[in-house]
Amino acid sequence: MVIVICDDDEIEAQKVEQLCKEICGREDTIYTYTDSLELYQWLMQVNWEVDLFVLDIEMPQLNGIELKRQISKMSIDTHIVFLTNHRESIDEAFGRYVIGFVDKGNCEKRLRDIVIEVKDEVSKEDVVNILEAGEICSFRQKEIIKIEAQHIYTKVEMIQYYNQDKNQWVTDSSEHRISLKEWEQNLNSEDFYRINRSMIVNFRYVKRINNLNELEFINGERYDIPVKKRKTVRMAYNQYCMRKARCM
Repeated sequence: MVIVICDDDEIEAQKVEQLCKEICGREDTIYTYTDSLELYQWLMQVNWEVDLFVLDIEMPQLNGIELKRQISKMSIDTHIVFLTNHRESIDEAFGRYVIGFVDKGNCEKRLRDIVIEVKDEVSKEDVVNILEAGEICSFRQKEIIKIEAQHIYTKVEMIQYYNQDKNQWVTDSSEHRISLKEWEQNLNSEDFYRINRSMIVNFRYVKRINNLNELEFINGERYDIPVKKRKTVRMAYNQYCMRKARCM
């Protein structure tokens, strides 16, 4: 698990860091910033993957809301928690990936519960193992974008990394003699959904269902949802968004 903390109050930042250290193990990484501009520069320069951001709302140079907007543009999936003494800022701070607000004056229990919850969720993002021609093939589920049926094969498209400008992902694909039904039986049913006869998608990479009843991916690709599946696909995607706090 990777946690990034940013609070211009050094004492508050250290307090949050110590709380996270008490919960996390050696396999986890915690980055702490007291300068929001320095964090912004890190976001722009590093090919990062962060599980939880803990951000102060009121900071000089870039406030937490401005950081949230940038993170939402650059991340496929993360979690954001705001620390605040300013309740009037909460409405503006709501948005994609925001899972909670914690009062600085009484943050320990609430923040501890959130960190434990996110850590538990991250630990469940496991590898899927599927038998192919007598051999086990392993795939990281969070890296699978979509799976398409192609005759007796299925084509698996997986994300590799973001490009240097942080505005596109680089992908790779491979073909496997594994049926869509086998994939369905083994994948995490909360994140993956079969939108038609020939495609399973990972909702992690879906931006929205547009007014044309198309599933629109973050990279701009669009796929029409069959009439008979529109209601169930939309319902499944809405439930996913609610779980992940991904409402725009």
